[in-house]
Amino acid sequence: MLGKKRSTFSREEFQERELRRSGAFGSWAVAYSTIKALDNFAKTIGYDDADQYFVDIKTELKKEPDSDIPMRMLDDFASYLTKVGRMSATVKAYVSKAKKYMRLVHSIRISKEDVQDYVTMPVDVEPDEEQEPLTKQDITNIVNCSTGQRRKALYMFLKDTGARIGEGLQVRKKYFDFTIEPVKVLFPKKIVKGKRRKRYVFLTHETANFVKPVLDKLKDDDLVFCSNENIVQATATERNAFDYMRDKIGLSEKYSHNKRFKKSIHSFRAFCYTQCKLATGDADYAHGYIGHDRYLMTYERMEEREKIDLFNRCTPRLSIFEDIVTVGDDDLRKEVAELREKLTEALAFADFTGKRMTFESLPNIEN
Repeated sequence: MLGKKRSTFSREEFQERELRRSGAFGSWAVAYSTIKALDNFAKTIGYDDADQYFVDIKTELKKEPDSDIPMRMLDDFASYLTKVGRMSATVKAYVSKAKKYMRLVHSIRISKEDVQDYVTMPVDVEPDEEQEPLTKQDITNIVNCSTGQRRKALYMFLKDTGARIGEGLQVRKKYFDFTIEPVKVLFPKKIVKGKRRKRYVFLTHETANFVKPVLDKLKDDDLVFCSNENIVQATATERNAFDYMRDKIGLSEKYSHNKRFKKSIHSFRAFCYTQCKLATGDADYAHGYIGHDRYLMTYERMEEREKIDLFNRCTPRLSIFEDIVTVGDDDLRKEVAELREKLTEALAFADFTGKRMTFESLPNIEN
């Protein structure tokens, strides 16, 4: 017997559900932060927490089902968030998550149309400050000042793959393929945001050299960049470690318009996208490579040889410790043709003179 079906979740189950649905630390973090903001908002009007407030709202709805109290509450919540300095994008995200929380935890349903009619969202203001990218020198300093081969390898891995930190921490040894050049890494569906499509990424030679010593000590099923199977805890640990490193090397400057740090662990992802876009001139490829869902299907449909060729073009821009020079296919074919011509001449000379060819007697051909 299955028993009576539950219609609502607890707040802990709500957070866990958000994590399971997307597999991304960010989704859990938004859910957690929204609930915390709701609790703080409820305290400003005399409640111990948000759940106590929602119980009262539900009681009112039983008396008057068509009451607009839920929508007015969301509007007040949005105003509260704006007053405490939340950015417009954050307000929108929190209001959306609060609406979902009210439905799943307290069975208070609000339509999309009601939100549009009742809730006043703050206007997006274009900031005057330019976004500051993570530079090669920044990454060099971060890697050099980090302690432990595992964390150094993680930062190198992030700048090559554009992985979200939650994805990178779920990578296991068995996902790496060192039998091909460049090294290929699988991101299975179960670890990517949204859990919709797998994707393959590649490593530069320098990053492979950072990762290989770590892999040599692990079993196939072991996590590569952490030991904690709890992705939320592991991600929080790495964010804290990065924050400490950022302060240590003097990268703790913040934007004035939103008080957020200019350099964060997410900046590795932006670095990878920018370098791939600049190297190939193809924004769609760069989006697909780092796993933006809208472009991922097109990326995954490429032949592997094409993916490798495109990544090889990105290697000089992604590399921070090695100077890499790439040769295009046309240039390579021209070089090979010239080498063949010179070799043919050398062999003809050997036949004509009757002399045995040695390496030293071959024409001087530069690589």
